[in-house]
Amino acid sequence: MRCTRPLADRHRALGALLLVSMLGAAVAAAACSSSESDAHNELESDAAVSNSNDATTSSDVTDATAANDASDAELFDGGAPLAVTCAQQPCAHALTGATRSSGTFCVLLDQGKVACWGRNGFYDLGRGADAGMTQSPVPQEVVGIENAIAIEETCAILQGGAVKCWGPGNFLQPDPPFNPMYPEPVTLPIPPVRSLSIDAFSKVGCAVLLTGEMSCWGFVAPYRVDGGGTIYDSDGKQLERFPLPGGFDPVEVKVGEASFVRDAKGAVLSWGSRASLGRISSLKVDPDALPITLTGITAMDAAANAACAITQGKVYCWGSSSDYNATNNVPLHALPELVALPAPAIAVSVGSILGVAAHPFACAVTANHELYCWGDNSRGQIGDGTIGNIAYFPVKVDLPGRVVSVSTLMYDACALLESGQVYCWGDNTQGELGRGTLGKGKPTPGLVVFP
Repeated sequence: MRCTRPLADRHRALGALLLVSMLGAAVAAAACSSSESDAHNELESDAAVSNSNDATTSSDVTDATAANDASDAELFDGGAPLAVTCAQQPCAHALTGATRSSGTFCVLLDQGKVACWGRNGFYDLGRGADAGMTQSPVPQEVVGIENAIAIEETCAILQGGAVKCWGPGNFLQPDPPFNPMYPEPVTLPIPPVRSLSIDAFSKVGCAVLLTGEMSCWGFVAPYRVDGGGTIYDSDGKQLERFPLPGGFDPVEVKVGEASFVRDAKGAVLSWGSRASLGRISSLKVDPDALPITLTGITAMDAAANAACAITQGKVYCWGSSSDYNATNNVPLHALPELVALPAPAIAVSVGSILGVAAHPFACAVTANHELYCWGDNSRGQIGDGTIGNIAYFPVKVDLPGRVVSVSTLMYDACALLESGQVYCWGDNTQGELGRGTLGKGKPTPGLVVFP
């Protein structure tokens, strides 16, 4: 669905202001404090100044409608994926962050093993009950994981499509407690999967099956599980089946305050909270899986109430924490808005807002395998050596090699390099930088020390 003309004009007026102010203003409004509302007004004022002083940026920035006008174009080809060429052992082949834990990172190692570090308050590290719940600044292997081929949050997809998960979340186990958490991996009783996404603390998840169907499960959360696929309850029994539209071939799913599923042709459907649906809806909680305003999407990410997607090499981000200050029944920044990157992008990661980060944080990998970050920098998570300054425009992160992928949390980021090494920066309260120490954060990238 296209945005209305008044809303489109409003987005253009905000063109030079990136995700940091777009999402941050909405979160500040949700906090219901007068001081934060003043900050919101100041951010929009700054955006107008930026537009008037930078004609090049203003002319280059468009809204999501422009992307829709090219909906018949072929999917953007950013080149062959950059493969890891191990320069040492242990060697990381994939990287993920446990979004809702705000302090846990995991990597896929050789022989299909997984190692995690950082926060462990919900057994996020998967080291077993005897290891306790103490955070760890040193990566160690998750117990009982072998032959993994992919990782997502605190879950591993094994050869053949079986899934094992650990830490907090609804993993479809019999008689789960109200706040389920598992010290070591458990097998999810679902058919083999292609990809999955789990919102740990909302106890809901979705998976794209090898059969081409999509399945979702969870406690009563209709705005996440309605409108697409097969539904399971907390003990694994099937409840309902909501088939995806004919011809829709799902390849990737992301769950959050709003949930998204992408197909092989670059179409994305969303359902859930309208504050981050990426499309206009008259419902505060929209149960129907319908197309967002972008097409030709080659990559996407979502975390809580924030989302980003890439189409034709351009990054668009959107999201909000509430309907506060909504215009024309559309929440602020609920529709995709362009991020002014200096080069085409092939991957993006966005940190969750959760109502506490005034200026959310995101990073993107460009087609020439460089990394740019923008947004909240209160813990040095932008990676440019500074702390506290909001990055309204993407900042290049200096790394000693080409970037394969990036994973962002609320206050941290890690990048996987072509060499198989991982570099992290930002907050280190939980040891999430993986450098062997707890405490003071680091605003520049540093090597994760694998044992």
